[in-house]
Amino acid sequence: MNLTFPNYHTNFGLPFFWRDEVSGILELAVTAYLGYRCNTGPEPTPDQVSLLREYFRHWINAPCWSENEGFEEEMAHLKSSIDGLTSCDQLAAWIKEALEIGLDPL
Repeated sequence: MNLTFPNYHTNFGLPFFWRDEVSGILELAVTAYLGYRCNTGPEPTPDQVSLLREYFRHWINAPCWSENEGFEEEMAHLKSSIDGLTSCDQLAAWIKEALEIGLDPL
């Protein structure tokens, strides 16, 4: 499955937010993930985890983050660890790392 995003916002290279994805499949994946993390729903399917990983890849590789001075090491780790995210626990750990430097993909 591929997400349907334009590349990035043209003015500042900002990533598109998950609600901007037009097919609706990412919204279902985010909703499933959040429900699972709040103990109100079943674990997302492997396809949904894959969609979330693809969204996080889009999000963390946005051009606007290239000017994130002082966090080069953290950004490099977030970018390099994307492909290894295969479970909800790994997604949660990745989000936590992003939040620690002030970035919130959700």
